[in-house]
Amino acid sequence: MEDYKKILLDAGLSQIEVAAYLCILKDGPLGAGKISKLTHNYRANIYQAVERLKSKGFISETNGKKSKIYEALSPNHLLDELDKKRNALAEIMPKLTQ
Repeated sequence: MEDYKKILLDAGLSQIEVAAYLCILKDGPLGAGKISKLTHNYRANIYQAVERLKSKGFISETNGKKSKIYEALSPNHLLDELDKKRNALAEIMPKLTQ
């Protein structure tokens, strides 16, 4: 599990984002309160982390009965997103090196 954490940290996630993402991936879909308890982080910090994870494309959000529920997107989705970013960089690289 430590290898996963290091790789996700190297990919640009913060410690709390890594903890929240792995928790949701393992035990999800979950609400912020449950993620907070499982990761031993303050709920306010979890809300911030899940918003960042949503914006980065790691998780999705749905409305539950009482609160929002967060679900991890497929790890394969992450590779697809990285491929898109890599291809976009490859396109502009010739212009940057002129």
